[in-house]
Amino acid sequence: MIAVCVPILVAAVGALASTGTAQFVSGLMAGVWSVMVPAALFSRWTARLLPLVSAGFLCLSILALPFNSAAFVGDVWAGLAMALLTLPRPRRIPIAH
Repeated sequence: MIAVCVPILVAAVGALASTGTAQFVSGLMAGVWSVMVPAALFSRWTARLLPLVSAGFLCLSILALPFNSAAFVGDVWAGLAMALLTLPRPRRIPIAH
């Protein structure tokens, strides 16, 4: 769970350091992610929504922020990390001996 919460720091710092649209997008990412990750521990449907929400954050960052700005770079990397960390893991099939 700690690894899934780390991208919140990048988005929160981006929200505190910027103004305007960048502050709104970064603040939205940090706020929604900090609510959904703990909720995913107790609710299966919330856990299934995490990859979709993180992909939505990635698209929102790409579409709303000016290209190559500090907020763009931070939010795109945070969204990508969120998306990769929440992908379902493949099941391991036990080998019978």
